[in-house]
Amino acid sequence: MPPRILLFCVTPLENESLFRKAYSRIDSYRQKRVDRYAKEEDKRLALGAGLLLSYLRKKEGIEAPLVYNEHGKAYFEGNPLYFNLSHSGSYVALAYDKLDLGVDIEAHREVDEGIFPKVFTPVEQALLHQKEGEAKKAMFFRLWTEKESYLKAVGVGLSKPLSSVDFSAHAGQDAFLHQDEDAALSFSCLSAPRGYSLCLAAVNGAAPEVKELTLGDILPTTMKVNENAYRILSFLGKGKGGHSFLAKRNGAKVVVKCIHHDPCDYYSFGDKLESERRDYARLMGVGIPMPALIEVDEKKERIVKEFIDGQDIQKDIREGKDVSKAMRILESWLPKLYGEGLNIDYYPTNFVLDGNALYYIDYECNEYHEEWDFEHWGRKTWEETK
Repeated sequence: MPPRILLFCVTPLENESLFRKAYSRIDSYRQKRVDRYAKEEDKRLALGAGLLLSYLRKKEGIEAPLVYNEHGKAYFEGNPLYFNLSHSGSYVALAYDKLDLGVDIEAHREVDEGIFPKVFTPVEQALLHQKEGEAKKAMFFRLWTEKESYLKAVGVGLSKPLSSVDFSAHAGQDAFLHQDEDAALSFSCLSAPRGYSLCLAAVNGAAPEVKELTLGDILPTTMKVNENAYRILSFLGKGKGGHSFLAKRNGAKVVVKCIHHDPCDYYSFGDKLESERRDYARLMGVGIPMPALIEVDEKKERIVKEFIDGQDIQKDIREGKDVSKAMRILESWLPKLYGEGLNIDYYPTNFVLDGNALYYIDYECNEYHEEWDFEHWGRKTWEETK
């Protein structure tokens, strides 16, 4: 069997009720690890790691306790299955196999060249200095994840300096064998979520399999809206006003949106739930195609709306698809919107093309201002999507 890597995005755990439910599903040791962190984002990552480990235990039927080597690397006591965890940004990665391995995932961030001598060999530094901008950042995090996965695979962690191992000979290679006095390991620099680098170092030379788990995979759960229970299938995303989940009830897929009250530097809603209802009514009156509003739970601040099957226009653009039809349809709405003194949020994630019909899947609308209309702002967001 090839090495396997499970990925999980912890963003859904920003929802307080889901966080509490997930926390109750992990063991007391992992709960203590979550409690140890002060920052909410670190708590979510620690909780996500606990959820993945619980998922692996259940999947493989493992009840053995964890034991640790002198450098802190964890193993299942008396069980031949090896595993390794990594987390960064909003993602947790868990790699497992019958042979030892190490995995590292890193969210891309600004690169501090001042740390180069501490992290990289002179040859690696020279390679990095040949690059500029995003190319330099990509190489930085590729080398970093190669080094971390190596140190984790050999079981020494950061007790050994990152600069003690050199990967310059493998620059640009997605898969390679690296051998030294400590180990002979196969490396795989893998396709990762946008803005991340992911690397596996493994004794097993087979090409690894990567699977991203949804919330429904890892934490089967239901969410109540009024008295109706919806089975959560996956997390769709976080917007200015709430967290959205794909859910199912009575065989029909819907979207459950949970209002959040996180601050937003550039936008003010007032009463978010009332804004959803008011904006939906205004746009329905204008004739803008949208998913139907099914129900509203004022106490829990949740809404349920129709699910429009299809991917959003931003994903279409990134996949190189022709979105000219969608743009023409949107442009045909503009006289009606402007005539009512309204703008909508023209960002491409808010639109889905289903056959010949374009849907605006958000309900947000605002009083018309020229600087935020489609010609002056919206079109640019479509054209600049990468």
